[in-house]
Amino acid sequence: MTVQLALTSGGDIEETYSLQRVDGNLEGYVREEGIFADAPNYLYKVRQENINLIGGRSYRLIINRGDDLPAITGDTRVVSDLILRSPNIDNSPNIAIEYDRPLSFRWEFNKTDAVFFDVLLHFNYKEASQTTPATFVDKSLQWVVEKNIPVRTNNGISSDQLSYNDRDGIEFYRYLAANLDNGRQKIFQSISIEILGGGQELFDYINIGQVNTGITSSQEIPSFTNMSEGLGVFSSRNSVFVEGFALTAMALDSLQNGIFTKDLNFN
Repeated sequence: MTVQLALTSGGDIEETYSLQRVDGNLEGYVREEGIFADAPNYLYKVRQENINLIGGRSYRLIINRGDDLPAITGDTRVVSDLILRSPNIDNSPNIAIEYDRPLSFRWEFNKTDAVFFDVLLHFNYKEASQTTPATFVDKSLQWVVEKNIPVRTNNGISSDQLSYNDRDGIEFYRYLAANLDNGRQKIFQSISIEILGGGQELFDYINIGQVNTGITSSQEIPSFTNMSEGLGVFSSRNSVFVEGFALTAMALDSLQNGIFTKDLNFN
C-alpha cells in the first residue's frame, strides 16, 4: 500500500508527494489504549522540507491499496496562517485579566479555508521543587478558553477577522485555583496565547458527533467521513502561538492576593 498527498486545482493533480510509513510509537506519537491495537502504531508522514503546503490550496489524500482496487481518496483545503491582532505583543504586552472584565481576543484568517477556532491560554510559571524548595522548576498550565468557535457570517459573507469576548476574567482565576497546587511557592513568568483554526471537514465531523449526545438522545452517534470508501476525516488545522505576554499590575495583584488564588503562594 502507498499513500500520497497531491496538490490539486479544479480537481486535477498538479504535484504529488509520497508519504513514508513509520511506527508512531517510535516517533513520539504513542497511541492510547483502546479497541484498536496500540503497537505497532502505523502512521504516514512527509517532512515539511519535502512538501510545499500552500494555505488556501486544495490537496487530495490518495491511498493506493494495490490488487487492482480503486484508490481511496479524500479532499480538503489547507488552512492558511492565522494572525493574532489583539492582544498585540508589540503594542500591549501586558494583559488585563480582571474579574468583571471580558477576555478579548481578535485574530485574522483566510475565510475561504478556516471555519472554526479554538482559543487557548498557556499560563507559564516557576514552582518550588518538592524535594529541594530552593530550586524552582519551569511549568505551564493550559486553559482552553473556548473550543469550536464558528466563523460568524453576515448575509452569508464572513469577515476575515473574528473577535471573542464571551468569558470573564474571573474564570481564569477559578481555573488556576482548581488546577494548581496550594503548597509550594510559585513565581509567575508569562502568558502565551494560541489560536487554532480548523477546516470544514473537521468542523462537520465534530458537529455531527455532538448532534445525538444530549440527554434525550439515543446516544447513537451518526458517522461522518469525507473519504471515498470506509470511514475517515481528511482535513487541515493551523495555529498561531504568541508568547511573552505579562500581566498588568492589577491582574498580578489578583493572582497573588485575590480570593481564588491567594493560597497558591505566588510571589
